[in-house]
Amino acid sequence: MVNSVKQIITNTLNNLGLDAEEYKLCLEELEENFNSLISSARITLNNSDENESYPYMLHTIKGDGGSFGLEVTSQKSMELEQSYQNKSTEVLLSDLNELNVIYQNELKEIRNNL
Repeated sequence: MVNSVKQIITNTLNNLGLDAEEYKLCLEELEENFNSLISSARITLNNSDENESYPYMLHTIKGDGGSFGLEVTSQKSMELEQSYQNKSTEVLLSDLNELNVIYQNELKEIRNNL
């Protein structure tokens, strides 16, 4: 990471005008939304008739991650959003699993530093 976790947290709190407790609540809601989006993305990928919504889900994760200080998650989502075409469903599902691991690790690191 370019910025330390403490600096990312400070920047995020300042940008959003939140205190640490409010930020913790936002992270809880973010986690619920993220888990829902990942679940929906998996369902979408397994239903080949609805794959067109997949990049929008990644775009939402990218934006939410960026807004709440999850820089690595946001960056990875952007990469996946830009490169999803011409990949097999298996590769896309693997990408989602990787994104989930990145997200969980980054969220844990932020929570541990609050």
